[in-house]
Amino acid sequence: ARAALDRGYFRVDLNVDCPSARVAGRREFGAALMKKPDLTASILRSMREASGGATVSVKTRIGIDDFDSLEFTTDFLGKLRPVCKSFVIHARKCVLEGLSPAQNRIIPPLNYPRVYALCETFPDCDFVINGGIPGLAAAHKILHGTDGAEDAHLHAVPCSPCGSRNGSCTAPPRGVPPPNLVGAMLGRAARDNPSMFWDVDRYFYGETRNPCRNR
Repeated sequence: ARAALDRGYFRVDLNVDCPSARVAGRREFGAALMKKPDLTASILRSMREASGGATVSVKTRIGIDDFDSLEFTTDFLGKLRPVCKSFVIHARKCVLEGLSPAQNRIIPPLNYPRVYALCETFPDCDFVINGGIPGLAAAHKILHGTDGAEDAHLHAVPCSPCGSRNGSCTAPPRGVPPPNLVGAMLGRAARDNPSMFWDVDRYFYGETRNPCRNR
């Protein structure tokens, strides 16, 4: 944390998401920390003390192995809440034994409604949603909501209305999204097509034009 801040970063993020055997295996950090909330909280406390007031956040998942429920994730975040109130949530669980990191990005189903539920459970925390967001249009719907035409109660995992082969539910919030859902993280979509961001200032942030013309 100190090294990052000394180099000008204003935010430090603890990775409690990576399922790689080199990370979450014998070294027991990354996603493995979801099974050790007290240790995770202790790490965050030390990071916050070293941060000099910069934001300390956590990137994590909605579950791990057989611990795949809203109750588990709520309990986990509840133990971190005294020392961290900024979370980036990868909206699928990870499986440490039997799936590779690449498979962990596509096989466990996405569960966006669980992220929305976490936002409602922790109204004093900020959340960024991550996982399977294909582009700016999808991110815009997630963060700005829909007109409420769809029946939200039909969306659950496995989700028939979303039509995903693995049962993923990627429905945007019905109506107005939770006010503390403050962002969407695009990973593979940004890697595969970085030029999608040429219009982000106007389309996403409401600017009258895109000030940077060389993107």
